[in-house]
Amino acid sequence: MIADTNYDRVIEINYPNKDIVWSWEPKLINWTAVNPKWDSAHYYNNPLVYDFTHVNDVDFYQYNSWNACLISLRNFDLIVEVNYTAEILGPANNPDNIIWWYGDYGNESMVSRQHNPDYLNNGNIIIADSLRDRIVEINRTTKQIVLQYDEGLRWPRDADEIGPNRLLITDCFNNRVIEINKTSKEIIWQFDKNIVIPYEADLLENVNILISGDYAGVVLEVNRDGKIVWKYGKSIIKSAFYLNASFLALMSVNGILYQLSILFNIEISKKEKIRRIIILCIWSIVLILCLAIIFAYNSALRGLTQLSYSVIGKEMF
Repeated sequence: MIADTNYDRVIEINYPNKDIVWSWEPKLINWTAVNPKWDSAHYYNNPLVYDFTHVNDVDFYQYNSWNACLISLRNFDLIVEVNYTAEILGPANNPDNIIWWYGDYGNESMVSRQHNPDYLNNGNIIIADSLRDRIVEINRTTKQIVLQYDEGLRWPRDADEIGPNRLLITDCFNNRVIEINKTSKEIIWQFDKNIVIPYEADLLENVNILISGDYAGVVLEVNRDGKIVWKYGKSIIKSAFYLNASFLALMSVNGILYQLSILFNIEISKKEKIRRIIILCIWSIVLILCLAIIFAYNSALRGLTQLSYSVIGKEMF
């Protein structure tokens, strides 16, 4: 089951032959039939924009006599539960098969630009309400918020129940993964090394934590002592940064040596000396920045992402 973001759909792939055996497409649904308030002028019924839904998550769930899919439509500010059993047995993209929903486009009192909704053991739904910098637990029957955690989060993207009264939260733009006590809201474990804009974290059977990041370009397995015990992947972005920074560093060293040779070996006017000193300072700053990227890439990028989050705004993410 795949959240196919750029094609605005959820698809089921037959393993191992790779055939698409089922597709659920929001643009084909009459959303007014789901909620009469969503008339023909409503955003949901007008799939004319790029990245119409930005569907970013799907979870499969087995009830006693039927199966469901919990789907996050990020750009709809909406989560829906689809009766998967009825969908595959009857007409596809039937609005009657959307049996539960939470959210409404532009209504930030519910959720806004959310990620990774999950079923909890108590029957509630937990959601990373990203644009509002919080985690919310929703009573599935009443649609009321029964738990909210918003203490210092910045664009959280995932929250998982990992034990009695415990949540594992991926705090994206704080570049960390934390475990909290749901009752006290106390942080009882944290990992914030070697990850840049983490996207998701999961508890493994060996009680280690598996973390995937966006721009660090690696998947990490971390133990409870905060040590990386396994990693996979290489970042194309990081490699590009290194290559360009190395090239600029060599140019900077050459520029610095050239300016020093003129300043110490050639008779020049006071005005020309000042100009050469300014150029020397510029090359020195470029060299320092390049060395910072080469030797402290993660820290440099973490600082840049936090700055962009504060200055440019959350909506771009």
